[in-house]
Amino acid sequence: MKKFVTSAVLSAILVFFVSVGSAFAGWHDLTQTGRNHAIHDEAVANNNTYGGECKPWVQNIVSWASGGVVTVPLTTNNGHGYTWEYSPDVGEMYNGIEDLNVHVGMIVQMRIKYSDGSYGPHTAIIYQKNSSGITWIESNYSGDGMVRIRYYFETYQHFYDSLEYPWSYSIYYIK
Repeated sequence: MKKFVTSAVLSAILVFFVSVGSAFAGWHDLTQTGRNHAIHDEAVANNNTYGGECKPWVQNIVSWASGGVVTVPLTTNNGHGYTWEYSPDVGEMYNGIEDLNVHVGMIVQMRIKYSDGSYGPHTAIIYQKNSSGITWIESNYSGDGMVRIRYYFETYQHFYDSLEYPWSYSIYYIK
């Protein structure tokens, strides 16, 4: 009996490590476009549900899309806006949001103006973009914790006007 239990435990441990390794390799075997679309699709699957605060919702979406392989890092205030702490699983785009290399499934961390005139952080996933504007999927924009697809910034200029400073945003992609 003892030998059977030991074999069963060792088998379970082996299966766990093989499945974790497969999930890790599977996520990283995807192209960047594939990873972006996995994040986009996971976010869309959560549309019109309760997501809570914006950043934890994005962290959950990335974790679910990657099979638990990737964790989105914490946010820090750098004095000019909000950025993410370093993570080897995250890359940052250094071009403007209207750049052709910014795609659906990428994540925008921004410092936006609230309805009361104050400024604060907001995190959203790019749902769609074209030459004139951008559509977000986000949680808690209205303060109710709900996930919604929002064509909030009708034009890129409107996006820039909603920021505390034109440079107070960062665009991230998940590796």
